[in-house]
Amino acid sequence: MRRRNTSNDQRLTIFLPQGAVVGRVTRFTETGMVACVQGQVPPYERLEFTLHLQGAVIAGEVTSVGQEGDSCRFQFAALTEQDRARLEPFVEPQD
Repeated sequence: MRRRNTSNDQRLTIFLPQGAVVGRVTRFTETGMVACVQGQVPPYERLEFTLHLQGAVIAGEVTSVGQEGDSCRFQFAALTEQDRARLEPFVEPQD
């Protein structure tokens, strides 16, 4: 049986001053991403992150714009044009 390639199940690490929070991206948007995280992420603080995609690692900065339970919404704060281009195929269109 072939495994389905799940493009929206990417390993994510958010670096906080007191440690790191890990999670998985569940959806990419035009300005950021939604992730299932294992911990609290402080809102409206600019934080560094790494994202492991198939064949690439993207690093930059995000701001948490809301968290409900383990679901956290992030807005990209610093991302290179090359990394934005890598993420473009994963972005889900807005309704």
